[in-house]
Formats: sequence, structure tokens, C-alpha cells
Amino acid sequence: MTSKWRIAVAILIVLLGAAGLVAATVQNAYQILGIQPSASATATPTETLPVLCQNVDTRTCKIVMRAEAYGATLIGLTEQKATKAARNRGFPVRTVARDNEVIAVTMDLQFGRINLWVEHGIVVKTTTG
Repeated sequence: MTSKWRIAVAILIVLLGAAGLVAATVQNAYQILGIQPSASATATPTETLPVLCQNVDTRTCKIVMRAEAYGATLIGLTEQKATKAARNRGFPVRTVARDNEVIAVTMDLQFGRINLWVEHGIVVKTTTG
């Protein structure tokens, strides 16, 4: 191999290494800032996502969205029927308020958990977390 080829190969190796370093730096910056790079130009704008989704990864966001969607179907059911239905679908569930009295609950955050707000035995509102 001539010296010109050796120099060209050395420059190519340095450039590829620099490109890898830049890519790793950008990826680390995304993680530190909590930014999820968009897979396409048609990605869902963050203002249309549930509040809990704005600072979590895609998998967790999908869990939150499923729990919120299913929780909405529980409104109008009795507390017992809603609890049983949610548990049968694999969602953790708890009652956080009953007849305008907030119930003491733990402060742990479970993204897929459905919280029930109950008045006169009927679910009137659901939240997640």
C-alpha cells in the first residue's frame, strides 16, 4: 500500500470515529434533556399527549394512553363493577375520592394504574398514575 493510500485510510478512520462521537453526543443530549427524537414528521405533537407522557419514554406513554382510554369507559359504572372490570383487563385500580372526600392514598406513581373518583357509588371521573 502506498503512503497516499495509508494517509487516505487514516483520514477515513478518523472521520468515521468523529461521526460516531457526534452521534453518541447527540443521543446523550437527547437523554439528558428528556427529548424523544421524532421517528417521522407525522409524530404526535406533545401538546396532544397526556401530561404524564411529556416526560417519559414511548413505551410508558403507550401504557398511560391505554389506561386513560380504558378508564374513560368505566365512567358511569358502579365502583365495584369498574374495579372488577379494570382488574380483569390487567390494570391496577384504586378509589381516590368518594362522595367529594379525597381518600388518603400512596404517592407512588404507577403509569398504568386507574384512579376512580366516585359519587353515590358511581364512577364520575378517572385519572391515571
